[in-house]
This record gives sequence, C-alpha cells and structure tokens, in this order.
Amino acid sequence: MIVGWIFVSLLIIASFIDLEHLLIPDEITIGGIIAGCMAALILPQLMGVDSRWIALCYSLTSALVAYLLLWVILEIGKKIFGKKCLHWKKPLALELFKDGEIFFLRLGEESLPLLELFSRSSDSLRAEATICTIAHKEYLSQALTIDTQHIAIAGNKWRLDDALPLHAMITNLTLPREAMGLGDVKFLACIAAFLGIKGMLFALFGGSVLGAITGSLLLFMTRGRQGRVLPFGPYLASAGLVWMLWGTELLNFL
Repeated sequence: MIVGWIFVSLLIIASFIDLEHLLIPDEITIGGIIAGCMAALILPQLMGVDSRWIALCYSLTSALVAYLLLWVILEIGKKIFGKKCLHWKKPLALELFKDGEIFFLRLGEESLPLLELFSRSSDSLRAEATICTIAHKEYLSQALTIDTQHIAIAGNKWRLDDALPLHAMITNLTLPREAMGLGDVKFLACIAAFLGIKGMLFALFGGSVLGAITGSLLLFMTRGRQGRVLPFGPYLASAGLVWMLWGTELLNFL
C-alpha cells in the first residue's frame, strides 16, 4: 500500500537523520503530519472508520494529543534533569572566541560552537571562575553566566561581541541539557497522524523501552563510559513500525 510505504520512508529518513545530526527536520515531522492527515482523509479505514471527515478529525486529534503528551513529558524532564554539573579540583581554562560569525566555547583542549550547548533561547551555562578576564577587565572569584546573547559577571552584563576576549579559569560548570528534543515531540505527532492514538501510545512506550535497553547495554559494554547522546527518534520509529506491521495481532494477544 502506498500509504504504508510513505510512512515507512518517513520513519527511515527521520531515523538516519537523527542518528547523524541528533535532530529531525520539520520537513519530515510537519510534512509527515500533513501526509498522515491526508491519508486518513483519502483512506478512512486507516483510522478504523468509514467517514472521511471523522477519520481526518481522528488523525488530527491523535497528532495533537501526541504533541501535548510528549511536550509535557519534555517539560517535566527539563525541570527535573535539566542541568549537568561538572567539577574540577584543578581550575580548567575556559575561553570564548569568535570564528567568522560563529561563537565558540573552548574548555580545556575541546572547542564547541556555543549554540550547540543550548536547545532553547532561555538556556544558559554558569561557571564558578577563580579568575576571569572580560573585555580586558579582570574579576576574581565570581560566578560567570553565558547565554545565547549575553555574558554576565559581578552585576555587569555584555553582549557576546562586546565581551571578547573572554578568558577564565573555572572550577565548576553547570550546563543545560534535554532528555529529548522538540523534533522528537513533532515526530511522535507525525506517527500519531498515521497510526492513531493506540499506535502512538505503543510507539511512545515501546520506543522508551527500546531506548532504555539499548542505553543500558551500551553502558554495560563501555563500563559506564558511554558519553554519546542517544537519539530518541529511531526508537520511536522502530516501535511505530512494529505497530504498523503487527498492531492487530498485539491487540488480540493483549
């Protein structure tokens, strides 16, 4: 069936992009929601009804419920697990510099684009600096805060461009982190538009189980040294595919 191939293609494309880049583009997620709703309108049997308009409403409602459900989970996770704290006994060098139009943060020997540390515009990182030089001014034993637009220390605030050069020696660093990205939220809504609420719930909980098992195995194999972020999209896709192929059998079994 053409609809099935379209759905499977979206799952495969989203999974490989998420594995490579840790994101799922709106062209896949929002486009998939539209495609799922159109499929329900053309083939209402996909939603288990005969009326095209009821099927369309069911598909739209499923996508909305999926989005709100995972968004709430994302926000709760952000409140509980939204920070990662690092500590060094010996002060570590921190530097903010600009290459072209991109700001980079150098921590010890590693450099990373500053925006890659922030998933939201409201995110910021906080460091305890034993000594910090900002715009040729020196500060001792102060808390340093950096967000997407500004740097603040000792009651003073600068735009990123005005704060350069920035050099500091830090003993503590608090970084923002996310349990998952907003792309995963929209991807689950895409899956729901094709599979309905039951399929969406199976994809969510089945994907969570698959992700937990995979993460545990990787931690065991690397003896706790596994540091790479595991994308959630491929697990949602795998569970969604299982439901598409064997959903009826699973319902009968349960």
